[in-house]
Amino acid sequence: MLERVKSEAKPTYTSGGGSDLVVYYGDQQVDRFTFLIIRMMREVLVKNLREAKIPGITEIQGFGNTLHVMFDPSRIRFEDLITEVKKIEEKTEDPETWSADVRLFEIPVWFNDPWSMECYLALRDKHQIKDGSRSNFEYVAQLNGWSNEEFIEKVCTPLYRGGRDSLVWSVHSGQMLEREEKNIPRISNWPQSRPWTPPRTVGIGAGSLVIYPYLVGGGFQMIGSTPVPVSAIELPPEERKTAKILEALKEMDSLMGPRDLMRVVSIGKEAYEEIRAKVVEGSYEYKVKPVRWETTRWLEDPEGYVRTFTF
Repeated sequence: MLERVKSEAKPTYTSGGGSDLVVYYGDQQVDRFTFLIIRMMREVLVKNLREAKIPGITEIQGFGNTLHVMFDPSRIRFEDLITEVKKIEEKTEDPETWSADVRLFEIPVWFNDPWSMECYLALRDKHQIKDGSRSNFEYVAQLNGWSNEEFIEKVCTPLYRGGRDSLVWSVHSGQMLEREEKNIPRISNWPQSRPWTPPRTVGIGAGSLVIYPYLVGGGFQMIGSTPVPVSAIELPPEERKTAKILEALKEMDSLMGPRDLMRVVSIGKEAYEEIRAKVVEGSYEYKVKPVRWETTRWLEDPEGYVRTFTF
């Protein structure tokens, strides 16, 4: 399996402009499980590049199967940068090196919340269902032949990997660590992107769960809302007391780093309001614990291994 993925994900190096080296890992059209492994390979390369502190590199950003290495051409030539990146890339091929001490978070979600419905109704001309008869949550559930309760179970059962990994800064995008495609909801994004999404909205895509931290555009189907902030950026005045909590946990201005893990728990209106009150007063404590992620164990038994990550 891993050898096949390495073959499909053989990196290619190209210029994204005068000061941008772009590294592509395989094709975006690979199957979802292969894409998960590609993303892990890319994340390890990002980590190793940052630790190498190569003179001339000014910024490193990854998204999906793509890595952007911004550099100062007056300090390092494009060809020399490729040589340096390739040296480090060769050291990331062993999955043993992908293991890491990370954090496991539990994120509470009120599914089928009123704010997602309000947003959908205001912008339904951009959605598949334009008559306002169903929320995004109900649309996805019915599309997959699930009851509302079955849909919630499908979202809450998987383990998700990854924090900020989006084209929009601080938007959290967690990938479902599921190998069986039957467990992944069949979903299409909004045909036209929304100009705004309510803060802390939870969206779902094909194998991805997204949290929009603040008022921002988007295209994933909106299925719920979390009462807790996931980014220190653009915190509203009533959440400033939570900023010091985020400061202690954040990575790149986000609650979760790209290799952290997440589980989702379903809550109702009453629990949502209780948590929001604690957030506003600054007393809310995130449910989080340190864990060890071992990629080789996950590759040997994906379903069994993810079940070991519990609170």
